[in-house]
Amino acid sequence: MSTRENGSILLADDDSLFLRITRDFLRRRGYEVECVRDGPGVLAAIERGAFDLLVVDIMMPGNEELQLLAKRERDWPPIIVVTAGPTVDTAVQALRGPARDYLIKPLAYDDFARRVELVIAQGRQLRDVRQARHEVSRCLQRVLELEAALERSVAAPAAQPTRDPLGCLEGHHVDVLTPRERDVLRQFAEFPRVKEVSARLRISPHTVRSHLKSLYRKLGVSSQLELLRLLTGEPAQPA
Repeated sequence: MSTRENGSILLADDDSLFLRITRDFLRRRGYEVECVRDGPGVLAAIERGAFDLLVVDIMMPGNEELQLLAKRERDWPPIIVVTAGPTVDTAVQALRGPARDYLIKPLAYDDFARRVELVIAQGRQLRDVRQARHEVSRCLQRVLELEAALERSVAAPAAQPTRDPLGCLEGHHVDVLTPRERDVLRQFAEFPRVKEVSARLRISPHTVRSHLKSLYRKLGVSSQLELLRLLTGEPAQPA
């Protein structure tokens, strides 16, 4: 298993011996470890890349008053505080803030390893929860957009009623057309193909053609093209 899969840890301490021993211990456990020695180093490292855990000393340049905990942003990794000079005030401040644990040097490394594993696992679970919430929020927003579009499309026909193609036949003695011829004419205006009209009216293509011939005669046209132009209000083409 790669070190990145186990976890990536930022280790911050100005004690060179502690830094080396703890770094080597964590690496043997399969973690990827980056070391820094002061507060500005922590900020720069987090700016460069993502970590699964920050292990940070209190009595370190740039963090003597837990300034890093005060600066902590939402996207920072979970934090374990370590110190060789524990006080009630720093423990309360750390644990009431973003720190997940407060450990006293010298570390009991087996216990430290268990705490590191637990905090990294909890941090990943929290990250998964946040990501799932983001996905749910995004999907909900998409649903709302689709519902709004559906409402607009449903409302549109009520505001703009469909035009009756027979309205273009004023002056062509529409009153002489039979109800079935009117049906054929309306379907033909929308779907000008014999098979389509036949399927929609559930009559045979032969019957559709018979009705069309009757319509040609009554409306004074000689072809499907002329009939379609009449229905759409286009001017007749010169002979």
